Amino acid sequence: MEGWSFVFDAPVGERILKRYWGVTSFEDFWFDREANKWIPSAELDGQRSVGNWDHRPRTFKAFKRYLRKHPELRQMKEVVFGSLFVGHDIRALPSPQQQEMK
Repeated sequence: MEGWSFVFDAPVGERILKRYWGVTSFEDFWFDREANKWIPSAELDGQRSVGNWDHRPRTFKAFKRYLRKHPELRQMKEVVFGSLFVGHDIRALPSPQQQEMK
């Protein structure tokens, strides 16, 4: 996918592309359910319904579409697509050109 590179925790032949828990980041960003976007914690006002996961995408194909629809994710160094199975997470890394555009 243009603009993102993907790192699979599982080796080739053992990858699972369905049955995922959702999208998260271990950086200082939160998913605002009311605005339907990821925001830095500095913008939180305490009145919003936020969380560190968005549980909507469930497949790798849906995850790639999710990355296209949420351009604010390009601000992060890494976005994690968490699997229901241990050792099968997928990490999306923005391309170096996207990092320079910030």
